[in-house]
Amino acid sequence: MIRNISTRKVSHVWLWMGGILLFIIAAMGIVVWPRLGPNPLDPMYERHRLSHWLHGHPREYTPAVRALGTNAMPYLLSELQVTDPAWLQWAEKLLGLVDIGPLWDTSEMHHYHARLALQILDTNALPALIDVVFDRPMQMADGNLGYEAAKAMSWLASPAAKDAIQQQLSVAMQSPDAAMRRNACLAIAAGNGCTPENAARLAVLTRDDDYDVRAAAMRARK
Repeated sequence: MIRNISTRKVSHVWLWMGGILLFIIAAMGIVVWPRLGPNPLDPMYERHRLSHWLHGHPREYTPAVRALGTNAMPYLLSELQVTDPAWLQWAEKLLGLVDIGPLWDTSEMHHYHARLALQILDTNALPALIDVVFDRPMQMADGNLGYEAAKAMSWLASPAAKDAIQQQLSVAMQSPDAAMRRNACLAIAAGNGCTPENAARLAVLTRDDDYDVRAAAMRARK
């Protein structure tokens, strides 16, 4: 009789511990999956996701990006927003102590591949990037979509794209909206160069009536 009671108690303990373990696993899955799981916006090209092609040689991923065109934009913009939470940064540092690189793509790798794809799209990607850059007040922080879009914009290499960027910066720097002027300055600080005319406009903005615009202009001139 005593043995049966003890057995039932042990069984209840194991069931209780098993329930806690399942809860922990489920909670970890909820936390980990959004960051390390597949991106639901990742489009298909020839039976493979675009992310698959972007990890290959340029001669492989360039045709994929060009074939998808602007249909790839939602995915690429979402990739620019990927960040490494504290727990993942801790894991990366831990692996670094034993000379093992991350077993996953870091946020910078996500951003890098997205910028390469946007560079291939060039002027086809530019309207969406400009919309994002000037959509809301930019924060110069990794994963901030406006800031990452401004950095990606600086990777566009064709003369047509460069001219269009300078034209947009010129318009924004002369806007009556202080937020537009500020974002234009921060877009320059993110890596977009200035024509001589826009450099002169930037100098004027260092004396702007709005403090945030002045600060952004000073940052862009450094």
